[in-house]
Amino acid sequence: MTISLPLWLALVLAALVLWAVLDRLLLPSARWLIRSRANKVLDQVGRRLKIGIRPFQKVRRQAMIDRLIFDDKVQQAALAFADARGSFLPAFAAWHPVAREGFTGYRVTLDLPADHPGLVPGDLLEESTRDGRYRAPFAFRHRNGGVDLMAGPY
Repeated sequence: MTISLPLWLALVLAALVLWAVLDRLLLPSARWLIRSRANKVLDQVGRRLKIGIRPFQKVRRQAMIDRLIFDDKVQQAALAFADARGSFLPAFAAWHPVAREGFTGYRVTLDLPADHPGLVPGDLLEESTRDGRYRAPFAFRHRNGGVDLMAGPY
C-alpha cells in the first residue's frame, strides 16, 4: 500500500516537525546553556566584589503576580481604609460580590457624601450632586479582576 502526499503538505508537515524539535529540544537547551554561563559570570563578579548577586531565576509572570498579590507586606500596604481624608477599597478586599467566573464587565452607581466624590475604573456615564449627595454611575465593559473604589475630598 502506497500513500502519496502533495509536496506542499509534506513541506508543511516537515516545517511543523522542525518547529516542534526546536521548541521542545533545542531552545530549552540553549536557554539552559546561556543561563548557566550567565550565573557563572554573576558568581565570579560576586566573589570579586564580595557581594551577593542572586542568580537568574525562571519564574512565570502569573506566578510572580500571584506571589505579589498574596504577599503579607503588599496586602498590609494596600489595606482598605475609610476616614475623613478619603477612602480606598481595593478589589481584593472583597468589598463587592464577585461571580464564580469573574467579571466580564460591570455597572456601579456611587452614592456618596457630596464632599467625598468617588471613582472606579470605567466610563463615567453621568454625574450629579444633589441634597448633599454625590451620585455617579460607571460602566466597565471589559473582563477584569474586580473594582477598586477611591473617594475623598480631592
